[in-house]
Amino acid sequence: MTGHPRFGRRLADLEAGERVDIKVVVARKSLQPFRDPGKGSYLSLWLTDASGGMAARLWDGAREAASRLQVDRPVRLLGTVDSFRDSLQLNVERVEPLADADVRPEDFLPVGPRDPLEVEAELEERLGRVSDAWLASLLAGIFGDGNLRRSFLRAPAGKSIHHAYLGGLADHTLEVVSLALAAGDYYSPVDSDLLCCGALLHDIGKLEEYRWDWTIDYTDRGRLIGHPVLGYQLVARRIAGIDAFPRELEWRLLHLILSHHGELAWGAPVLPQTLEAAVLAHADLLSGRAQQFEQLLRSPRPAGQVWTAYDRVLGRYLYAGEPDEPLKEVTGP
Repeated sequence: MTGHPRFGRRLADLEAGERVDIKVVVARKSLQPFRDPGKGSYLSLWLTDASGGMAARLWDGAREAASRLQVDRPVRLLGTVDSFRDSLQLNVERVEPLADADVRPEDFLPVGPRDPLEVEAELEERLGRVSDAWLASLLAGIFGDGNLRRSFLRAPAGKSIHHAYLGGLADHTLEVVSLALAAGDYYSPVDSDLLCCGALLHDIGKLEEYRWDWTIDYTDRGRLIGHPVLGYQLVARRIAGIDAFPRELEWRLLHLILSHHGELAWGAPVLPQTLEAAVLAHADLLSGRAQQFEQLLRSPRPAGQVWTAYDRVLGRYLYAGEPDEPLKEVTGP
């Protein structure tokens, strides 16, 4: 196909046959041999932006391009969209690395739906809800750390499964706080201050588990240790800096962080063994699972299709229902 390339397109919006000039991130790269070994190799790429991902192929000059391109770095790419085995892919004509000064992470990573100022105001309200002096002091020390607070408000809650966008950690955390406190109101033995504090801190280890520069991915430390233990370590260090912090309160709070995945098979180092821990684990599961459902139900479907695509993580299709009938105008009695 010939013609001028289209600028500023998102990967999710590309159509077969169009020629594009786009900015994307190289998430993966590998040299693959042609079927005829005498022809050398082509460069196989997986590209991402804020809308999703797409495969790409560079047929000529593969080795030279592979040496110039870095994984998890932004590039400018000129190419044509092709359909291959019922999926779209980009045939690359030219690709060049981009300097950091020319782009922003927000250009390539999904961003949360809420106003950041609104999220921060809700965080402040929840922090102010904790009346226990020891827990309030701990929270003030953690969220009063400017660097940590900024990271918390910007971090994703996951790589792909739920709340996997900039600001996702704060959104998920505040959802869990609301769900946990609402459930806790039904059970009189619940210590609501402890539950609120545990909900606010349950995923704090994700600040060290993930990185979110040009792509969202695990840090080496995060992959090796996991956020429940990283969160336990962070909070334990902060507690150690508070003179005479009650020992049993420390144990109960750290137990919430270690047990919030609910099951050993789901990555919890210990099972929930207090009422607050049981409530928190279920609130965490509900927030994550509901967001998975919401995300799948919002995904594009062919006209008239009432079922979503099969989701491998959930292990099921979801019923989206019939489209709403348009409202008819009432013209008289």
